[in-house]
Amino acid sequence: MNKPVRILLLVASLAVGGESFAQSGGNNTFEFLNLVAPARIAALGGNAIATHSDDITLVSQNPALLSSGNGSAGFIELCGIYCGNQIRQCNAGKSFNKTGNFAFNLQ
Repeated sequence: MNKPVRILLLVASLAVGGESFAQSGGNNTFEFLNLVAPARIAALGGNAIATHSDDITLVSQNPALLSSGNGSAGFIELCGIYCGNQIRQCNAGKSFNKTGNFAFNLQ
């Protein structure tokens, strides 16, 4: 090939290469980390801000929902999702008369 054709191919490849993206199908590589673990929160669209209940799984999304009603509750979840990945979650809550309510969440 002669020199003008090579320069033209180089310029064309740089112009097209600027429009290509590394991730196809999403903005992030690890998009599966945004999945919501508790089934009730997933059913609510991932938004359980104002749901007042004694469900200990809601405390992981909104700590203000911790109350004495879920003070002796526990929850363990193992959920298999696509590509062999798993969601694992463990919640526990305890109420103390003098100090208040405490919760533990491990995802």
